[in-house]
Amino acid sequence: MPKKSNKIWGWGGRNGRGNVPSEDKHYFDGFKLQVRAKPGVPQCEIDDKLKEQLKQAMSKRYVQETNALDLSKFHQDPDLGDYFCALFRPAMLMTVLDIVSEHIPNLEALNLEGNKLQSIDRLNVLNKKFSNLKILYISDNKIKDIHQIDAIKDLKLEELKLIGNPLCNKYKSRQNDYISDVRKRFPRLLRLDGTELPRPIVFDVVDDTAKIPSSQRMFVADAKAQEIASQFLQQYFTIFDSESRQPLLDAYDEHACFSMTISTSHNNKLNGYLMENRNLFRIYDTARRQKLLKHGRLPVVSFISEMPRTRHFLDTFTMDIALATQVMMFITITGYFQELDNKEQPIRHFNRTFIIVPEGRGYCIRNEQLHISQPPEAQLKQLNQQLNSQPTQPEVSALLPQTSTQSAKPVELSEDIKQQMTMTLSQQTNMNLEWSLKCLQETQWNYDNALSAFQEFFKRGQIPSEAFTK
Repeated sequence: MPKKSNKIWGWGGRNGRGNVPSEDKHYFDGFKLQVRAKPGVPQCEIDDKLKEQLKQAMSKRYVQETNALDLSKFHQDPDLGDYFCALFRPAMLMTVLDIVSEHIPNLEALNLEGNKLQSIDRLNVLNKKFSNLKILYISDNKIKDIHQIDAIKDLKLEELKLIGNPLCNKYKSRQNDYISDVRKRFPRLLRLDGTELPRPIVFDVVDDTAKIPSSQRMFVADAKAQEIASQFLQQYFTIFDSESRQPLLDAYDEHACFSMTISTSHNNKLNGYLMENRNLFRIYDTARRQKLLKHGRLPVVSFISEMPRTRHFLDTFTMDIALATQVMMFITITGYFQELDNKEQPIRHFNRTFIIVPEGRGYCIRNEQLHISQPPEAQLKQLNQQLNSQPTQPEVSALLPQTSTQSAKPVELSEDIKQQMTMTLSQQTNMNLEWSLKCLQETQWNYDNALSAFQEFFKRGQIPSEAFTK
């Protein structure tokens, strides 16, 4: 008589071993009984009876003194009876969190260790449900990637446990990277996996209780250096904002160097400065680097004379004197200025670094770096409010000494400067020194006007051949 085979299919039990398919064979009275278990977990209906049992189980796990709730290995809690309450099931997890938020909304510490959590996306509700939560344990779960904890990065955690998750294996030999990647998400974190961390620098973290010291508009250790720098810069910016910048020839050393950089942005608002942008991270050609470096008094003043007419807002200036000796001073000025030649008259932000050295009875610029950037809309709005709230009177900066508001008088050029201008014009136009001198004298020693006049008359053919005889 042939043997009969009976197959019985079922689900794994609540001990959690149901995730592994199993097969048992038994023989009874000559019949083979084959039992197989499908992979999966027992299902249970979430009704009021189960919710009441959940409350009773969690009440024993709550510590009132520390305002902490321990839900570690919750599915193994004996108070749950025959129910298999696995928190890795989204519906069960949300039910439990809803109950907790209803009865303990001010919860400060939550332990979810050993709950076989693979995805923690549903934990993104923790920030809304528990605004006071500062401690979270989610170690010994199945979290595989550091990016998964982005779901809870809005929590203002001071302590976090992740150890025992697969993601930690990726950082076995990179502990510093592990701490850094976690702290990027939780800047206030003081303790990670039971280890104390250095206290964070939280200047970039919004904290209503933290009082950041007010910024100082000026850092100067030497009062005498401040007086010298303030007077020098007051004269400099008065002339820079005037109709002619030619008097600045006296402000630069004969061998002065000047360079300009800009912050490139997607809106291309600084395109007018782009061709002269000497950003060494973007320019690799040595010859072009050298060309963009203005070297010598005349090339420097000629370049800045071609820049748009400006109005500097002196009341926005900050000044730092990082170095002050008998032979040099290192000065950094930041602030805002407005372009007057542009129809829209846009406002720009600038950072100028001057190295000034003693020259005769005063000082002159040996090296200058100018950086121009486009302020974000929020800064422009704040600046406009500040300017509109000020009374309509001549602007005076607290950093620079007050002077007459009348336009600056032309500065008498020294003979050395006139001689250098004559030689430079001669080299640039190929005229002899006599005619170069005559051209400069007729344009009141304005180099740009002299060069423009030469180009105009040369096009018309009105310059005699004797002007080129050397």
